[in-house]
Amino acid sequence: MSPRWATVAGYGLYFYAAERHERPHVGVRRGAEHATVDLVSGELLAGALPPRVLKAVRALLAEHREEALRAFAATLDVSKESIDTLWSAGLAQAAGP
Repeated sequence: MSPRWATVAGYGLYFYAAERHERPHVGVRRGAEHATVDLVSGELLAGALPPRVLKAVRALLAEHREEALRAFAATLDVSKESIDTLWSAGLAQAAGP
């Protein structure tokens, strides 16, 4: 497990190097509870969170999106150029078809 990036309402937010999904995302964990949230759109990609926790995670990501994308890219050990690509890919996916 990677170091905790942030804590929201008792839930830890983590980036995992082994999870190389196309979409920039963060793992949200507390005990046996797991969820995955898209860094750009705030969409819940997997798992479940109480509504108040999801709202708080989304607010944190909205305020610190660039920092979160940098941390995600650093965990995956990719370059600055890749951060821009991740950001663009996330924005395109958030916009939908």
